[in-house]
Amino acid sequence: KRRGAGFLAVPEELDAFLDTVFSSSDIAVSVKTRTGVKSHEEFVRILEIYNKYPIRELTIHPRVRTDLYKNTPNLGVFAVAYEKSRIPLCYNGDLFTIRDCEDIISRFPALPAVMLGRGAVANPALFRECRGGSPLAAEELGEFLTRLMAAYREEYSGDRAVLHRMKELWYYMGSLFPDSARQRKRILKSQTCSDCTLAIDALFRECTFDPETGFHGQENSNSF
Repeated sequence: KRRGAGFLAVPEELDAFLDTVFSSSDIAVSVKTRTGVKSHEEFVRILEIYNKYPIRELTIHPRVRTDLYKNTPNLGVFAVAYEKSRIPLCYNGDLFTIRDCEDIISRFPALPAVMLGRGAVANPALFRECRGGSPLAAEELGEFLTRLMAAYREEYSGDRAVLHRMKELWYYMGSLFPDSARQRKRILKSQTCSDCTLAIDALFRECTFDPETGFHGQENSNSF
């Protein structure tokens, strides 16, 4: 529908859009992009367009739209941008552990920034670790989940809306408890917030906590 990454299918329209934005506003604008719709070869033209404009920061997720979150981010095409971009770059894509972040920074030492996505949902302490802080502890994760559920219950009406959000987290956070498939199924089958809390408590009691495991994207899609 030419929205989001679909906009990349019509580079002339993208160019005209950016021209309108930067000729009409003094607000600093950053752009987050994939490297094409179907092929990374599309990115040569796309980067030429971006380089025409005073974009504050260009965040590149080096997958094409049809990849969704499958396949591996193409570091080769990101390396081309690293060399040819006139815009400060930010890397995004499959940064699930502190080691992942260190590997990207090592390969691209002049890179000013990285963007964390799913990895930070799986491990809320990942930002802290990237700044040299301590790894996630089980006790603080438990406190975080308790406070989060309480905040959701204040914000939303009824258990259903709260449970939808809490259950969604476990697609990502399940990686912190690698032997927890049975307990996570209990969380997903809970029908009330009380049942969900009991299931989460059981998971913490019965399963091994390993914050170094890291989320691994599509590999976890079979966990439930």
